[in-house]
Amino acid sequence: MFPKEIRMKTYKLSIILITTVIITGIVIYSVKKSRSEKRLISVSDAGYETAYDILFPLKSRRSKKRL
Repeated sequence: MFPKEIRMKTYKLSIILITTVIITGIVIYSVKKSRSEKRLISVSDAGYETAYDILFPLKSRRSKKRL
């Protein structure tokens, strides 16, 4: 098989890679959760006077040209 040095380097590299992926996933999850909470807070503060679709219009609707 491979020498012990190569196996240890591969093992360390895989541990670093797995740790990086886990930390990146946690950061992405927390950012999405934070944005979602901000959106819910602003919608709840608006009350019934302002409709949700006015505050946060769908991007697909804005980009299409109406005839």
